[in-house]
Amino acid sequence: MVNLTSHLNALFRLLRRGSAIALLLCCISFGFSAPAQADLYTHIDAPGRMLYRSKASIRDLNRQTWQAIAFTHTYGDHRDPVLLRIVGFPDLTPLDHEQPLILETSLGKRFQLPNVSTKIKRDPSEIPDNVAQYDITSIIPDLDPAIPCLLSVPTQSQSLFILKIPPRLIQEWQSILEQSEAALS
Repeated sequence: MVNLTSHLNALFRLLRRGSAIALLLCCISFGFSAPAQADLYTHIDAPGRMLYRSKASIRDLNRQTWQAIAFTHTYGDHRDPVLLRIVGFPDLTPLDHEQPLILETSLGKRFQLPNVSTKIKRDPSEIPDNVAQYDITSIIPDLDPAIPCLLSVPTQSQSLFILKIPPRLIQEWQSILEQSEAALS
């Protein structure tokens, strides 16, 4: 009996060390990607209307900070598209509210996301220059949550801002889609 207890204690110590090493390796490997402080949020907006949202601070290749806000609403038996709102600093080059967003995985898979910035405000002239919005519903299931991505955000000056999207943020986008679909069943 004593021998079995000592073997179990040794096994638990080994598992704790292995878990600590795995956690350390994950922290190191994600430490080389862009830092992203994310916030997964579920909230009742109005009676019968639920908001699912992920909000993260991400950096572009020039180390400027942006916000990436993915969200959708459900009400009754309906789910809105999952939209990705990109917000830059107001002094940056104005974003293009007509061109699509390009998402490319580190394995070279490339997606073109429709620009739906006109849905931000009823009057398109009131849309801030530093904000753009894209429909990401169709690509979320195709993304591998273990693979980081780059977003190419188009500007009115024809240049692009390249944003680094870490795997953890992709997992949150997938969670938004899964939770909102589960609410409908």
